[in-house]
Amino acid sequence: MEFRVLFGVENDSKLPLDLLGLDAGVYGNAAPGLPAGPRFVALGILPEDVCCLVANARPFGRLTLQPGELVQLAVVGRSGPCATSDQPTGANALETVTLVYEQLTIHHSQAVVLPDPVEIPVRSGCVPAPRGSSAPSP
Repeated sequence: MEFRVLFGVENDSKLPLDLLGLDAGVYGNAAPGLPAGPRFVALGILPEDVCCLVANARPFGRLTLQPGELVQLAVVGRSGPCATSDQPTGANALETVTLVYEQLTIHHSQAVVLPDPVEIPVRSGCVPAPRGSSAPSP
């Protein structure tokens, strides 16, 4: 199952920065053989003249933010194989998305708190198949 979240990011420093994208290693995307739980998989940007609909997002590319500049982003996530809507017994929550940016030629990562946590209902006793196995991932 796929989910999407809209949020804003502001450059609150006194120097310009280049927003590069998601920090993929934070979300379990890095190593085959690890369970594929809930994770963010793609980033998009909303044009300045369009508001509030994920459908209006365009693919993300490197973006320079001047001091004080704000940009609206859309992040796409995958719920993982343990997600269920049928009698869930628990939930996984994603409360932040980690972005990578470059400032003065140095790469940094920053966890951005989402406006609301993404709660993913899960079933009890589920053990996700390792990434790279033949089991399908929702």
